[in-house]
Amino acid sequence: MSVCVRKLIGRRRSGLALMLCTVVWNSYFACAAEMRDLIGQVNVYSTTAKEVIELLGEPLEYVWGGRTFTKDNLPGVYIMTYPEKIHIVIVRGKVNEVRFQRESEWYVFGENIRIGSSLEDVFEELGAPKAIVENEPYGQRDRTLYRNIAGREGECYYRCADRDVRFFFKENRVIAIYLWQGRKVGARRRPGVSKYADVRARDIRNIDLSGKLGLVSTLTFNGRTLWPAKEKLPEGFDPQAWIEAAMNPGLKIRTLNSEGITGKGVSIGVIGYGLNTGHPEFAGRIAWYCDLTVVKYLRQDGAAIAGLLVGGNCGVAPQADLYYCAIKTNPSESDYIEALARLIEKNKSLPAERKIRVVCVPAAPGDGKGKSKPGQETWNDACVAAEQAGILIIDGTHRHGIIRQCTYDPAAPDDVSGCIPGAPDRTPISSPQNIYVPTSPRTVPEHVGKEGYDYAYYSRGEPSWSIPYCVGVLALGWQLKPELTGEEMIALLYETAYVTADGAKIIYPLMFVTEAAKTERR
Repeated sequence: MSVCVRKLIGRRRSGLALMLCTVVWNSYFACAAEMRDLIGQVNVYSTTAKEVIELLGEPLEYVWGGRTFTKDNLPGVYIMTYPEKIHIVIVRGKVNEVRFQRESEWYVFGENIRIGSSLEDVFEELGAPKAIVENEPYGQRDRTLYRNIAGREGECYYRCADRDVRFFFKENRVIAIYLWQGRKVGARRRPGVSKYADVRARDIRNIDLSGKLGLVSTLTFNGRTLWPAKEKLPEGFDPQAWIEAAMNPGLKIRTLNSEGITGKGVSIGVIGYGLNTGHPEFAGRIAWYCDLTVVKYLRQDGAAIAGLLVGGNCGVAPQADLYYCAIKTNPSESDYIEALARLIEKNKSLPAERKIRVVCVPAAPGDGKGKSKPGQETWNDACVAAEQAGILIIDGTHRHGIIRQCTYDPAAPDDVSGCIPGAPDRTPISSPQNIYVPTSPRTVPEHVGKEGYDYAYYSRGEPSWSIPYCVGVLALGWQLKPELTGEEMIALLYETAYVTADGAKIIYPLMFVTEAAKTERR
């Protein structure tokens, strides 16, 4: 029974008072503030069914699987239903989950998430999803947004095990909040930390990493990772120092920047995911931002690409200007085509000295799902139109994808001879047709909610990060020699590349810039 009802009974025992108590019970159960306090005492890890009844009173009913049960004949798993659409799942006598649904608008999760909150509200507080699955039945991958579930527009599911919460959405707004034993499940699935694990914003204080520098050096982490005490870390390991060291693009890019070769005055187009243009890493470098996204939330990919290009700490060309077109997640080929058309149209309004020279597309439009149908414009058609307008396209397709990733030596990041084709955990495979660009290890900027920010260290960077690095190097060349065409710049990349013993061509920014400065139009 609620405290409100108990107080009334304690004050008056008359039939009128008892009748009033019944009305209060059936209509409101308890005032919102008091209910919020009471329900907050229910712990999904320790509270028993008996303790729930002592705290909240007898439930309206016991149900499971469409059946209703009596208190004396309960199955091993059942739900205790309370007013305000509160459902408490009991498993073997203990609370397993607390569910708040449409009539629980008073309940607030965290700082400001409640029934009716938008996807953006949830991601602002809990962080953007690491992956998105669209038009499929929802699954249980953690921090994965299942959007438009089974093709139903606006129906979504998102779970955060580290925060013990699951969200259900309709019309892209929260309709149910489930508190569950997420950390217990996470602990069962991840008893420790494995090689190349992502521990960004994770609490790993209880894991002993002493003497395991080899393992720690493979992790992905950020400023919000909670580390063990110093005695449980490898000797000399300083997470913040590693984050700062990997901001360096390597290959003497910082030497070039210190000499004033920063890409200043060069305009670069980008087609990527949503971006917080105010992130301090690249604030002031976004000359134009076109938002073609459907749901307004941010993915880390966009921040990483912008930071690798023009970031003040992480970027190759920190004074170039970005013309950024944001597209929705899981984009189709037509989404990329529209974004490129917007950039081409914008370019028409720019003065000659500010024309977009190159468009960075860290993806392979049209090479996978979402391809244009027969008779429709293709990505290749759009690229031809861009090239006719004097804009070079660098992407990951077979036609334009000349760039591949490589790994540099973190102990000597400026030494081009230390670069190895591929990712650090892969067997090196090189092709003389490609230019290899360092992506590992790297630090990139991150979004935290809508306005917060952080930086993340990746021992194994994304393959697509090679594209903005390369585009940044091209911008350095155009700063010195703006009259050179895109084709001439690409030719110079090949001519000045460092060639390994097995014939792999590694991008060589210092040599490229030196030769670009001396090159005349051909």
